[in-house]
Amino acid sequence: MNRLFLLTLLAAVFLAESAPLSSKLQVLFINDFTLNFLKDDAKRVEMAARSVKCLSNAYPDAAEQFAFTSAVVDGDKIAAIDGSIDLTLQYDYYRGGNGNFLNNLHFTRDDFSIAAGEVFRDFCFEGPQKSDLSKYVHNELFLAKDADVLVLFTAAPSSELAAALPLPDPTEFKSVIVVGLDGADASAFYPDTSISIADFTQPDTIASMINAAYGTKTFWI
Repeated sequence: MNRLFLLTLLAAVFLAESAPLSSKLQVLFINDFTLNFLKDDAKRVEMAARSVKCLSNAYPDAAEQFAFTSAVVDGDKIAAIDGSIDLTLQYDYYRGGNGNFLNNLHFTRDDFSIAAGEVFRDFCFEGPQKSDLSKYVHNELFLAKDADVLVLFTAAPSSELAAALPLPDPTEFKSVIVVGLDGADASAFYPDTSISIADFTQPDTIASMINAAYGTKTFWI
C-alpha cells in the first residue's frame, strides 16, 4: 500500500514538472495622466469638470497616449503584440496624488480598445493632478494582481523616478517595462526593459519588448 502510494505520488510530481507552461500572458498597462505629462491643462480641467460627457478635445495628449497603448495591443499586425500569444489585459491610469484603486478589470485583445476606452473616459471627469509616483507605486501598484508584465508609462523627472523605482519586492510582476515620456529615463532601474520615446508613432517598440518578456516566461518561477 505504501509503495503504491509512493509510486502514485512520484508519477504526479513527474507529470506536474513535465507539463507545459500556460501560453497565457497577463499584461497591465498604466498610462501617465499626471501634470508631469499634461502640463498645460488648467483650462481643460475646468472645461471637463463642467461637461456631462467626455469631451474628445478635453485632453488630446492623454487621448494620444491611450491610442498608442491600444495600437500596441491590437493595431497593425507588424506593430502590435504577437498575435499567437494568448493575452489577458488590464488597463488603468495614474493621474497624480495617491492615485486611484486599481480597477482590476480584465480585457481581451479584441475588446481592448472599446472596453479599456471606457476606463480612459473616466479620466475626463477627474483631470490630472500633481504626480507623486512613489506613493502610487508603494500604495496602489504594489497591490496589483493577476499580471505577469507591467507596462508603466511615465513622464516623471529623475528625482521622482529615483523615489519610486524599482518596484518593491515581492510583486506580482515577472517583468516591468517602463516607457519614458517627455525625456523620462528609467534605465538606471530597469536597464534591459526601459525605453524613452519621443512621440507616439512606433508602437512596435513597446510590443517587441512585451514579446521578449513572453519569450522569457519559461524561466519565470
